[in-house]
Amino acid sequence: MNISPSSKPPAKNGAIGSAGANSFIYGVLATVILGVCAAGIVIFTGMFNVGADVPDSGFTKLLFMVARNRSIETRLGDIVAPDLTDQTLIAHGAKLYAENCEKCHLGPGVKVTDLVSGLNPMPPNFSKQKHIDSVKQFWVIKHGIKATAMPNWGRSFDDSTIWSLVAFVDQLPKLDENQFQKLTANNSPQPSN
Repeated sequence: MNISPSSKPPAKNGAIGSAGANSFIYGVLATVILGVCAAGIVIFTGMFNVGADVPDSGFTKLLFMVARNRSIETRLGDIVAPDLTDQTLIAHGAKLYAENCEKCHLGPGVKVTDLVSGLNPMPPNFSKQKHIDSVKQFWVIKHGIKATAMPNWGRSFDDSTIWSLVAFVDQLPKLDENQFQKLTANNSPQPSN
């Protein structure tokens, strides 16, 4: 049987067998392996500074923001907010906010404390936010955020209590200093002697 050098056996249908496809797969695999090795080097050599006194790079901030937002959005499920304009709910939330949240998240007329200025990332000042997604806010209050100072209040508060906090936080951007003081005045913890 005489086979000329230009004749090739027929390719099998559905088989990847081409050199280009194999090269692509090996390239992807090599890239993943190099990425894992690079991450390992950064982590195990201590190159990544975890000190809160060193500002994060733009890339690190973006990475954490995307990871946080995607994680929260993935876990929201079918959470449905109650009526957040209920004045009783808002008043209860104001009491809880004064006791548990004001030191970090501030409010109209509340000055930044040494505690807040030392946090990285800094907690959001809800009185200065334009829009707060109430369902996401509920999830964050209930579950907290790792590697930040945001605790998971779901261990201390039931869902209706957390919704009262969300109702108050939802009102914060609309409040001036006097309104804020009026809502939280009788709710602030008293200094101990």
